[in-house]
Amino acid sequence: LRMKIMGYKFTAEWVKGTSNNAPDALSRNPTSDPEPHEMLAENEIDDLQALPAAEVRALSNSHDDSLRLQNLRSVAEEDHEYQRLKQYIYNGFPEHRHQLGEECKQYWNARTHLSVEDDLILHGCRLLIPAKMR
Repeated sequence: LRMKIMGYKFTAEWVKGTSNNAPDALSRNPTSDPEPHEMLAENEIDDLQALPAAEVRALSNSHDDSLRLQNLRSVAEEDHEYQRLKQYIYNGFPEHRHQLGEECKQYWNARTHLSVEDDLILHGCRLLIPAKMR
């Protein structure tokens, strides 16, 4: 490797994190589905604030976990913050952060990574858990 890069001259430059969003996001973006040994036990799922979307699909396949997912949906339906955030995702975020409702300002920096699948909010490929269940 050293021989291959000898012809190049590198200069490292520090860039403030808020000005360097794309590389920061990419460094945290999962590149593949988790391995079986990386998966959480069923009793640990309730402790998460975010859950991979692949696991959401897997939860739908078993009866017990399907009930847990239904419970998650019902809590999400009653959560004002969650519903307001879904409205912003569907209709578009305002141009400036100060135009957001107070409850949704914390999601401003993540707005480009938010989506809705099966009536649940995803941040990238991870499920956003309603505040009441965190």
